[in-house]
Amino acid sequence: MIRRPISLRRYGSRIVASGLLCLLHGCATLEVVDCENADWEQVGEEDGAAGAGPTTVDQHRATCARQGAEVDLVAYRAGMAAGRRRYCTPSNAYALGAQGEALPRVCPEDLRRAFERAHQAGHEAWQVHSAIEELRRAIRIKQQEIDAVEVDLEGAQAQVRADGLSLKQRAEWLSLANTLARQRQSLGVALQDLEEQLAATQSLLAQGDAAEDW
Repeated sequence: MIRRPISLRRYGSRIVASGLLCLLHGCATLEVVDCENADWEQVGEEDGAAGAGPTTVDQHRATCARQGAEVDLVAYRAGMAAGRRRYCTPSNAYALGAQGEALPRVCPEDLRRAFERAHQAGHEAWQVHSAIEELRRAIRIKQQEIDAVEVDLEGAQAQVRADGLSLKQRAEWLSLANTLARQRQSLGVALQDLEEQLAATQSLLAQGDAAEDW
């Protein structure tokens, strides 16, 4: 349920691409040749800025252990903390929510509330967009149903006017034509209802676009 207007312009164009790629595809562990001389603070910062979870360092450790190298955990964690501050911005949170992504649980306490609120706003925007697409799909299907009924109705009406029919045959075709006419009317009402729902939802989206805040 949408509780307030949604600002789609405030954050929507500012997507932190590295964070989205990390969430969608997983953060790759280091190449084994990098382990020995890696700048672990930089590695940690890059992971943090990409939204990497706490198990990412375990991937690094496993990779490096196979080559007899170690991760500098102190440096890595310091870098990770710095990187997460770059990642945990309202603009990135909104972008994640607007793409239907789950809320990452990686942000420090002092940034968490603003991050969660922005993500919720983005998620609400995603819900509105999803509702619009679903309504458009339903309208297309309903229109196809109407078109099919109209073809059948025209055929039935032509049969009613045809020569050489018995009274019984003409009555049967007339009954079918009346049934199809009622069906078309019912479908038309349903189509109108869907179009009104679409207009209302698009209006809600426009209000969100015009809003100064989410």
